[in-house]
Amino acid sequence: MRLVKVSGPAGSGPRIARLALEVGISSASVHEVYTYGPDHRKDVVDVETSTPLGRAYVESLMQAPFYDLAEYTISIREGRSVVSADGPRKLTWPVVAPSVDVLEELWQFTQVSYSYVARVLMATLLVAYGMLQDNLLIIAGGLMFLPLTATLLAVSFGLWTRHWRLAVQGLAALAVATVLLVIGAAAVASMAGPPLRFNEFGPVHVGILLSVAIGVAAGLGMVDDAGHRELLGLAAASQLALVPVWLGINLVFGLPPADTLVERIGSYFVNGATIVVVSMAVYAMVGIRASALRRFMEPPNRSSEGTTAAGGRAA
Repeated sequence: MRLVKVSGPAGSGPRIARLALEVGISSASVHEVYTYGPDHRKDVVDVETSTPLGRAYVESLMQAPFYDLAEYTISIREGRSVVSADGPRKLTWPVVAPSVDVLEELWQFTQVSYSYVARVLMATLLVAYGMLQDNLLIIAGGLMFLPLTATLLAVSFGLWTRHWRLAVQGLAALAVATVLLVIGAAAVASMAGPPLRFNEFGPVHVGILLSVAIGVAAGLGMVDDAGHRELLGLAAASQLALVPVWLGINLVFGLPPADTLVERIGSYFVNGATIVVVSMAVYAMVGIRASALRRFMEPPNRSSEGTTAAGGRAA
């Protein structure tokens, strides 16, 4: 479910509300507010509706000829419950989420903050120690909070919607995580010492098949309010994290034969690319379109009165 609030120039409320009614939303409320800072009056339109209708409304507004990032603010929230005449069967349909929700969520989860670095390093310590001891529970514990799934989905979503900055951000976050995985694993290996007991790497073709399944599930999970993304994160991390950790440990203990090294490193890139390509296909299948975000990526018209940037999913 979505609670959507749109603020625009004074007098724009009725036409914003008409857009909501045209996409099938049963009602929209309009009220006037005074905005300090710009020091002028604005119209605010509130709607409470299902996820797919919320998506249709937001994307219809962002593609309307009068829409301008400098003058309109969109705030989208997930509702715990909405009690109305529409009924729960209609209101709780969970797919497809608004494109801007997906975009801003992926931006949020791929920001390379100190928290991101700390989470990757702590996860690396667990995964590396678990691999040294061949303890699957410890490995799984580390994989649970590795943020690798979001980095791959950011790349795929950015490429599919031609939001190039998001794709680059996802690649940068993935590169940082990979380097930290290698360095952290090497540090654990230098302190714990040999041997490396874990050696459960499957054939390349099996890894590709698993990556296809992960790409489908991860892509659907991003556009589905009912998707269990934490479990998808574990699956995707298992396909990618083990190789950098294995490499970091072997940089300390001694590298394996060249053919094994090439196969393992190659599988890392092949599996990652497979997840990206397959999740792009999922976005295409569910109807995510670059045109829905075109106005979102345009620079605001600074000549317009009021320079409020468009908002995304609010906390």
